[in-house]
Amino acid sequence: MFRLTNKRREKKKLKLQDKHTVDVIQKELTGYLKSDDLKEHIAEIENDEKKKKIWNSLTPLKKVKLLRYIAAKKGVSNVK
Repeated sequence: MFRLTNKRREKKKLKLQDKHTVDVIQKELTGYLKSDDLKEHIAEIENDEKKKKIWNSLTPLKKVKLLRYIAAKKGVSNVK
């Protein structure tokens, strides 16, 4: 009985952590999408059908990683 309740608690904790992580990623993604420095690159993605298809298939975490890489490459810092 004790093990079962412990597993339930762990499962709830993981769900809360996952939800928090998703919220943080969404906020960061929104910050990158609103950035003036990256709007040019995002517009380029939206105009090219092949890039747009790939972009739409990415998860929010992958999009954030890609935008972080692009921001670092362009020298953009503290995008929020």
